[in-house]
Amino acid sequence: MAWLEKDRHGRLRLAFKYYNGETYREPLGVEANKRTRADAERLRATIQLELTAGTFDYARRFPNSSRVAELGMKPAQERRDENLQEFGQRAWLAEKKTDVKHSTLVYYSEVFNAHVLNSDIGRKLLAEIGDEDINRWKLEMETKRTTQGEPLSTRRKNMALDVLCQILRLAKRRGLTSDKLLIDTKPFKNEENEGEVNPFSEEEIESLIAAAQPWECSLLTVCFFTGMRRGEVFGLRWSSIFFDRDRILVRSSLTRHGESSPKSKSSTRYIQMLPRVHEELLKQRDRVKLRSEYVFPNREWKALNVNWVTKVLWPRIVKRAEVAYRPLMQTRHTYATLMLQKGAPIDWLQKQMGHRNLQMLIRHYWRWINPGELSREALARLETVRSPSIQPHPGPTPSHFRVVGESKTP
Repeated sequence: MAWLEKDRHGRLRLAFKYYNGETYREPLGVEANKRTRADAERLRATIQLELTAGTFDYARRFPNSSRVAELGMKPAQERRDENLQEFGQRAWLAEKKTDVKHSTLVYYSEVFNAHVLNSDIGRKLLAEIGDEDINRWKLEMETKRTTQGEPLSTRRKNMALDVLCQILRLAKRRGLTSDKLLIDTKPFKNEENEGEVNPFSEEEIESLIAAAQPWECSLLTVCFFTGMRRGEVFGLRWSSIFFDRDRILVRSSLTRHGESSPKSKSSTRYIQMLPRVHEELLKQRDRVKLRSEYVFPNREWKALNVNWVTKVLWPRIVKRAEVAYRPLMQTRHTYATLMLQKGAPIDWLQKQMGHRNLQMLIRHYWRWINPGELSREALARLETVRSPSIQPHPGPTPSHFRVVGESKTP
């Protein structure tokens, strides 16, 4: 948002809300009159459009302003020598501070530091980056390994690619890169047998729950039979559980970066409790005895350490149960596939899981929605048999074909 003002001396100045949410004012150095106000109004409209489109460059518009140094910007003439890592830190991360939640900002920073900051493409000047540099970076990502020596997952590589493309798109909007950049950039493809959805079987679910301690059993029951994301389970409070209505209100999420709102607007939702979940939550309430606001607290009755649950507790239970390891997030996928196999309506399941629309549910779980073959019972329900009490329609008689306006009598 940008607007015109007059200072105490009657001179025009431009005021605007910057990306960081602060209001800044820059003097235009002219007296306010009919002619200068018309020129200033054109400048105001241009800057308003740039702010809205995310292309406003403070140092280019006001190169002599003290704000340029205050905000840690380089003068416009120096930007020609800026590389990708400098632009990412100065412009892209600064913009994200006002656009996303704190937990998302921390995630972006971690991905940027791990996969872009010290890469070959990160040291390259923005104006010199081409599609071949992106392809070389993708080859570099293929050679990277996790701390366990495993190749990066396709999901992890595509998350890093998304960050790189966000930075390059911002640079492109500001005219710092080639207009043709990113036209042919394609995501990493899934390797054979690498799929995002890899649910546990019913037998594996029971083995995992049997291998858990009592409070862990309650935790896993909620994970497996509500469809809640792991952060939503970790951040669950007693004030969000309504036993009399068999409902759970999802309104917060606990991550390793702290507590925040759920993933999206549709993620704030009511979940209908299955009887098994209701029973386990009552047992957990008896254990906690309201000494904590959290349903699953730590030993000090405060919020759980997310890293400890996902990297220590969960692997320990999986090993004890002697089932093939999958990340804890697969409990949510397991719930979805299990409900579909049991015949749950997909619109009900969409609301349970907090998806924005049915398309997301269909895209992730199509092979469980469409099993390929129907059971004998399902075929029987689809079979149409005419009831003996219903007589067939006799069909049209000659009177049905009477010409409009024709007399009823011969």
